[in-house]
Amino acid sequence: MWYPKYTPRFWQRFFSTMRTHYPASSTGPCLYLTFDDGPTTEHSRWILDQLASYQAKASFFCLGKNVAALPALAQATLAEGHCLAMHGYAHLNGWKSSTVDYLADLEKAEQFIQSRYFRPAYGRIRPSQAKAIRAKGYEIIAWEIIPGDFDAQRSPQQSMQLLKKKAQDGSIIVLHDSLKAGAHLRVLLPELLAYFSAKGYSFKALP
Repeated sequence: MWYPKYTPRFWQRFFSTMRTHYPASSTGPCLYLTFDDGPTTEHSRWILDQLASYQAKASFFCLGKNVAALPALAQATLAEGHCLAMHGYAHLNGWKSSTVDYLADLEKAEQFIQSRYFRPAYGRIRPSQAKAIRAKGYEIIAWEIIPGDFDAQRSPQQSMQLLKKKAQDGSIIVLHDSLKAGAHLRVLLPELLAYFSAKGYSFKALP
């Protein structure tokens, strides 16, 4: 499975409609962990507990349908100081959806998620969709590193090596709160938190 696992920072000017990283922090190096697709009964509580053990904050790009099904987990995410962000209602592929349908999916999700941050499913969004979503007041968040916890062809060790090589102050990293990614994530996340904490990094939610 091929997908762009790393977005060089100089590319940001070509993808200015979507943020891939934040400027270096004045208070020490930090990473922005983000989790797509949840909440899930299988993994969300475990993720929150892992983060708490390092006093780490993160951002959860949730699907409206999952928040509707598991509102208590969504509320726990907020109560523990994390950011609850928008990933649409039903994980539509923007390249395969009309702008009308795409915006209708977003509006359905807004019944369950209130946020100023939006991430398109698969990172795929048409210019007309992006323009309309920004007009609604959203900032569109992409990523700098996607280590592939959902990818059956990659091991957690390969994902960790990518992070060690590419992660830097201000990087936005995509992980997944999903059944597909769960086994991989349960190996990767503890190692990621331990390694970068030892390097002096903190973990922040989107500002």
